[in-house]
Amino acid sequence: MRLSIIIPVYNVEAYVGKTLESVFHTTASSDDFEVIVVNDGTKDGSMKVVRQFADRPNLTVIEQENQGLGAARMKGLSVATGEYVWFVDSDDWLVEDGVGKVLNLLAGRPGAEVMRFPLMWVREDGTMDLNKENLLEKEVVVNGRTLVRDLRLDVVGAQRFVMLRSIFSDSRLFFPQGLLFEDGYFSAVLITIVRQFHVIPDIVYFYRVREGSIMMSLDVSSSYDKVSIHKMVERFRNQAVDPVDRPWFDRYYFHRLLFAYSRMMPFFQTPEFRKFARSQGFYVWTQWMRISPDASWKTKLKFLRGFLFPDYLPALLGWNK
Repeated sequence: MRLSIIIPVYNVEAYVGKTLESVFHTTASSDDFEVIVVNDGTKDGSMKVVRQFADRPNLTVIEQENQGLGAARMKGLSVATGEYVWFVDSDDWLVEDGVGKVLNLLAGRPGAEVMRFPLMWVREDGTMDLNKENLLEKEVVVNGRTLVRDLRLDVVGAQRFVMLRSIFSDSRLFFPQGLLFEDGYFSAVLITIVRQFHVIPDIVYFYRVREGSIMMSLDVSSSYDKVSIHKMVERFRNQAVDPVDRPWFDRYYFHRLLFAYSRMMPFFQTPEFRKFARSQGFYVWTQWMRISPDASWKTKLKFLRGFLFPDYLPALLGWNK
């Protein structure tokens, strides 16, 4: 088996049919890829749609109580048999013959550890963009440092990677369970342990941006998750990231951490968010200090006030412009 496609399913009745249709509508032989659907305790009719594909010989369905995206991905990985794995979200879809295209690319790159693809973002009004990705004109093979520091390409989003299943033998590479933003930790380990990324310019994946998705339906509790994930990244960084690589690594993952504030502006004046800022703002500030060693103490104190009392942050960071 060449490729395992893992699709967690939770309350996506309106979308999962298109996802599966795009996967199975391919020139690739069913002997070359398997599709593992993990029912993560969905509460709608998603599995009725999945059962419409039950006659496919390469479809496996796993049932579990709702445990979240990270746990569902790891469950699918535990039964995967493919040489490579690809995590596809159940509200997204692939280009025409996407599986065939990916398998052909793999055939031309024997032994490749990871292939990285751009994500084409699709909004609910049908407009599309590449989420400001620096789309390359041709394929390059690079390490994690070059991928993030020099090419400035995003690495958060497991959907963009087709990976050797064997790299998961490193026990540090996993999706944290019970937390949002699990891709933040996963990507930090991935770019550190993988020696070569094949950065492919071809678009094979459509990423749906919808109001009801996990990433769009955020509340204050998700800010705590963002900090928890960053603390996991920091522990990994201290143990495994070469000191030479820490400056760019810290800068990239601090901007991921800042998401805990930037996406929460509507909540800034609520008691719940002020409680978050009082309890977690000092930690966020220490991470900002790490990437801003030359800042004056006046500036440092301004940022400390901003992270502890977020009403000041929009003006400080230029978010009001």
